[in-house]
Amino acid sequence: MRPTAIRSQPSNRRSFVSNQHTSPRPLVLANLAAARHQLADARDNLKAGRRRVVQLEDAVVNWEDFAAQLTENPTDVNPQPQPA
Repeated sequence: MRPTAIRSQPSNRRSFVSNQHTSPRPLVLANLAAARHQLADARDNLKAGRRRVVQLEDAVVNWEDFAAQLTENPTDVNPQPQPA
C-alpha cells in the first residue's frame, strides 16, 4: 500500500473557486508563488544530486585505484605474517 502524501500547507485554490467575483490576478500570483517555490525545491534537489554524483565519482576512483594496487602488488596490500 502506498503512503499518502502529507501537505505542508493547505491549497488556496478552494478559496478562489467559491468566490465568483475574484479577478484572475490573485490566482495568477498564487500560481506564480507556487511555481517559484517548486523551482527553489528543484534547484535544492539538483544541488544535492550533484554533490552525491561527485561523492560517488570519488568513491569509484578510490575503488579503481585499490583494485589496481591489488592486481599490481598483491603482497603489498595483504602482507603475509612474518615467522617469529
